[in-house]
Amino acid sequence: MIAEKTTTPAATPAPSTTPAPKLPAIGPAWFPATMGTGILANLLQTHAERLPGASCAAVIVLAIAWALLITLIVGYIVRISLSRDAFSITLRDSTQTPMWGTVSMGILSVGSATTTIVPAHWPRLTDAAWRVDTVTWLVGTAIGIITALGFAMRLVGRDLGAPTTVWGLAVVGPMVTATTGSGLVPHVSEVFQFWLLTVSAASFFLSLFLGVAVFASAYHHHWRVEPLPLAASASAWIPLGMVGQSTAAAQAIAAQAKYMLLPDYADSAQGVANAYGWFMLVAGIPLVGWATAMTLRGFIGRMPFAPGWWALTFPIGTLALGATLLANGTGIGALLGLGAFGTLVLVGTVTLCLVASILSIARRGLAW
Repeated sequence: MIAEKTTTPAATPAPSTTPAPKLPAIGPAWFPATMGTGILANLLQTHAERLPGASCAAVIVLAIAWALLITLIVGYIVRISLSRDAFSITLRDSTQTPMWGTVSMGILSVGSATTTIVPAHWPRLTDAAWRVDTVTWLVGTAIGIITALGFAMRLVGRDLGAPTTVWGLAVVGPMVTATTGSGLVPHVSEVFQFWLLTVSAASFFLSLFLGVAVFASAYHHHWRVEPLPLAASASAWIPLGMVGQSTAAAQAIAAQAKYMLLPDYADSAQGVANAYGWFMLVAGIPLVGWATAMTLRGFIGRMPFAPGWWALTFPIGTLALGATLLANGTGIGALLGLGAFGTLVLVGTVTLCLVASILSIARRGLAW
C-alpha cells in the first residue's frame, strides 16, 4: 500500500493590524470644505425659484459653511499657538503652500453666500450682511493675491517637482476675488466703486495669466508624461474651477462696468464677456469628461478619503455659477437650466464629502 501524500495548507496571511494614518490636522488643507458649502448655499438661493425647497436648504447650508469656517479658523489659530511649525511648514513645503489659496476662496465664498441668503430671508440684516462681506472680501483678497504671487515667484528658477493640478489652488483665489468684488461694487461708497472694480478686473487677469501657465503644464504632465495618481483623482476637477469662475467673473465685471462706460462701450464689454463665457464653457466640456473619468477611476480603485475629495465640490459649483451668470448676460434660459442641474450635482458631491469627512474623522482621527 502506498501511503497517501499529505500536504499542509498554505498559511493565510494575518490581516494587517496597522491602523490607517490619521487625517491632516486642522489647517489650510481642510478649507475646501468651506469653499464647497459656501458656493452651494449661494447657488441654492440663486435657483430657489427653480428648485423646490432650495431656499430653506440654502439657510441650512450657509449655517454649516459658517460653522466650518469659524471652526477651522479658531482651530488653526489654537494649533499655531501651540506649535509655530504648524504655520511655517505651510510656507516652506511647496505641496502645502497652494492650500492657502483655498483659505482665501473659502472666506470669499462664505462671505458672498451671506449677501445672497441673508437679505432674502432677513431684509433688515441686509446692511450687516454687506458689511460682513466687505470684511471677508478684504481678508480673502489679501490672502489670495499674496498666495498667487508668492507661489508664482517660487516657480521661477526653482524645481518644485512634477507639475500637478493641485498647484492651481494657489492661483484661482484672485478669480474669486474678481467675481465677489464686482458684486460688492454697488454696496460701497461711490468714491471707491471705480477702484474696487479696477482691483477686481486686475485680479481677473492676474489669475487668468497664472492659471493658464500652471494648468497647461499640469495637463501636459498628466496627459503626456505621468498619469494622475489614483489617490489624487479628485484633483482633476481643480482646473474646472478656473473655467467656471472666470466665466462668472467676466459677467460680473461687465455687469458693473456698464454703469461706468458709455453705452457703446458697455455693450462691447458685455459682448466680450459673453464670447469669453461661451469659449470657456465649450473648452471645458472635454475637461469635464476627463475629470469625470479620473473620478470614476478613483472610486473604482478605492482611493482613500482625504480632504482633497472636496475638489469634487467648488469647481462644479463654479461651472453652475458661470452658466447661471452667462444666462443673465445672454438671455438664454437653457443656461439657467444648466446652472440648476449643476447645483443638484453639487448637492450630491457636497453631501458625499461631508459624510465621508465625518466618518473618516471619527474612524481615523486628525493628526496634530
